Amino acid sequence: MNLKINGNNQDVLDKTLLGQLIEDLTGEKDPAGVAVAINGSVVSRSSWATQTLHEGDDIEILGAVSGG
Repeated sequence: MNLKINGNNQDVLDKTLLGQLIEDLTGEKDPAGVAVAINGSVVSRSSWATQTLHEGDDIEILGAVSGG
């Protein structure tokens, strides 16, 4: 299935869950300082493992950056 991830089109396996996508992209099962929105709605971290993805979803993955 085709998703838009941070503005870029990317093909992923059908029935991929958000938690698996995050792990595939970051290399971590539960990366600290990461927030995710699907089609403009923030997805709580507790829902990542069960959140299904659908053809054409627009996913934004944001990481916190510290500094000053």
